[in-house]
Amino acid sequence: MSEIKVNLSIILKGRVMLSESDAKAQNAYDNFNVEVSDAKGKNKEVVTVSVRQMQNIKQSINLTKDAYLWMIDDRSNVDVKVRGSQWKAMNAKMRLEAHLRRITEHLGGQGFTYNVLED
Repeated sequence: MSEIKVNLSIILKGRVMLSESDAKAQNAYDNFNVEVSDAKGKNKEVVTVSVRQMQNIKQSINLTKDAYLWMIDDRSNVDVKVRGSQWKAMNAKMRLEAHLRRITEHLGGQGFTYNVLED
């Protein structure tokens, strides 16, 4: 059985709207403008629409010790903005966080937290 080494929690945009009272309390509205007109395309008017934001959800991912060891290795560069020599100069924590950030971005996450578990 694979040993769990890292617990990654990713904050994602949910699919359930905030309740009306929560949205008011947090001022959590997305606003956008819509241009409307009559059937002939005349009498144009811009209407501002406010929509309640979605509730955030948390997804937890457990990573194995093998995955952890690969992520902290200096040969595991996933960041195209960082050159090989810069990647090798990074410490293990920085390399791990680069990998976790990449996973979070791939899943459309807004942020993440993680815990490295003891052996």
